[in-house]
Amino acid sequence: MSQPVVFSRGESDNRRNIVTIPQETAPIPNFNFLISIPLPYKQAENGFHAGKELDRIYDLEEKLIETLESPSCLFVGHVSRPGVTTIYFYSHSQLPTEITLKFSILKKAVVKVECRPDSEWLFYKHELEPTKLEFHAYRNLELHDVFTKQGDNPEAPRPVDFGLLFPTELNRNAFLQEAKPLGFTLSSAGIWGGPDDLDNPQDDYWCEIVKTTSIEENTIAQICVDLDELSAKHSGELDGWACPVMKA
Repeated sequence: MSQPVVFSRGESDNRRNIVTIPQETAPIPNFNFLISIPLPYKQAENGFHAGKELDRIYDLEEKLIETLESPSCLFVGHVSRPGVTTIYFYSHSQLPTEITLKFSILKKAVVKVECRPDSEWLFYKHELEPTKLEFHAYRNLELHDVFTKQGDNPEAPRPVDFGLLFPTELNRNAFLQEAKPLGFTLSSAGIWGGPDDLDNPQDDYWCEIVKTTSIEENTIAQICVDLDELSAKHSGELDGWACPVMKA
């Protein structure tokens, strides 16, 4: 299973917190039915889960995945809105309108199941699939947390290094030619791996390029999107970014 991506969409009362499992090949053939399982919860005054409601919802979600996921039923994520978290699967066939989840001899829960045809995965594409910007914003979260703990001011411009990998020197050079007019400057380049490297027997032609920019979440995420697309055009990939801390 791919690693989940977590992001939010919407504003105020319509805000949706989304956890999704990226599906590179969506729609997947034969998974023609969207399965929706709403799990209502009690809200506290601040709008979040009251008391132990969050733990209860997590337990129900884990049990649903354990019970339903199979070669013919695929968990794709959940969406949390005020008062309800809805769990989503795609399945080869329709499921019963109710499912009983057994936690122990004395403990069980009955959940409602909604099912509808969606062979094109339109719901997934509209509600669950992260945009490229959402994907990179999530991928950058841990690094942003590190900067925040160090007292960084994300609005302050500073030189940011971006690392990229390419299969050939020609690919790398073609990428660098297109990156230069976009404000990126080459800082270093070289070769990793080769026949003597058991972990990486293929040559990787790497480079580090620098651009002066702030590192606000959407700003740096958009730069990552742009570099991801440009490097992919030349059979390469973005490996990551780093920069100095600029104190607030």
